[in-house]
Amino acid sequence: MKASYSIKETADLLNVSIASVYSYERNGLLKREEDPHHLKSTMTFSREEVEALVKEKKEIDKAGPSISEFAKKIGVYAAKVKEAIKELDMDVEMVRSSVKSDNKRYSLTPEQERQLTEYLSRQRTTRAKRNHLYYPGMDLALYQPFLIAGERQVRLTLNEKKETGFQLDSENFISYVNAVQNYDLEPVYDIHKEKQYNHQGFSDIIVPTGRKAFYAIIDAIYNVCGVENFNADIHQGSLVISVRNGTYISDYPTDSLKVIKEYLEIGDIEVRDGAWHFRLTKKTMQIQVDAEDMPIFTAEAERQRTSVKELLEKYLKETAKELSNRN
Repeated sequence: MKASYSIKETADLLNVSIASVYSYERNGLLKREEDPHHLKSTMTFSREEVEALVKEKKEIDKAGPSISEFAKKIGVYAAKVKEAIKELDMDVEMVRSSVKSDNKRYSLTPEQERQLTEYLSRQRTTRAKRNHLYYPGMDLALYQPFLIAGERQVRLTLNEKKETGFQLDSENFISYVNAVQNYDLEPVYDIHKEKQYNHQGFSDIIVPTGRKAFYAIIDAIYNVCGVENFNADIHQGSLVISVRNGTYISDYPTDSLKVIKEYLEIGDIEVRDGAWHFRLTKKTMQIQVDAEDMPIFTAEAERQRTSVKELLEKYLKETAKELSNRN
């Protein structure tokens, strides 16, 4: 068994360049063996020391990707990944960032990567840029209810040929134009609303098209917000609605509020004072920390295996709770 390794052998075992081995030696991670008689043509390192470093490096290398590495891999900002981790309430392990540093980094497991990819993919691909349910030229909206012949309620839909109309029964589809020409046809309610008070961002609702809640949510959003104030599309078998956050004055029954909240992905809804309030659940602000205080926060964050940002957010939440209880 070899008692020591040459610099090339060490580089091969560590799977790094020879320059990196020199760097490890300069940083004290490896200590060259003394050769007072100059009998060796190159520096060598003890077998125990090299193999211990190899083992340590393998442990670090096999750790999951960091947040920034994962964000780059799926093409999003790291801040977006951190936000998703908080939303999903994930417990992400922290590991050493490299053999040359005692700094910590987050390490995602394969299951956490899968969950984050699914969550972020849904957010990126489903938020509609416009209201695909509304046809401005015809002033109609998909799934809008009408009374036909003054008594029967039907909903506007599309047939297999993508024609707009009404499915009267399993075999009988009548186009919208035909219905207008041959029947008394009137909308059950108005799908337009005047622009209301605006707030920042969107509240996202995702409901599968086959669920009982589908039409309850459609009717509520059409009545309360109007087609001008939300974007929508059908994506992978689900209706995706992004309501522009704001205050919408409406006396629409609140029975559907619980149903909507069940399918609410982002944001929040509250009904009070004769209005529906769509809003963000969080507000962003900047906090400046004195330079001499930063090492204190950094050390405490490392002790708690978290980031400085999350540490400060935790303290703010605890303070807010104390103030709330005091008042």
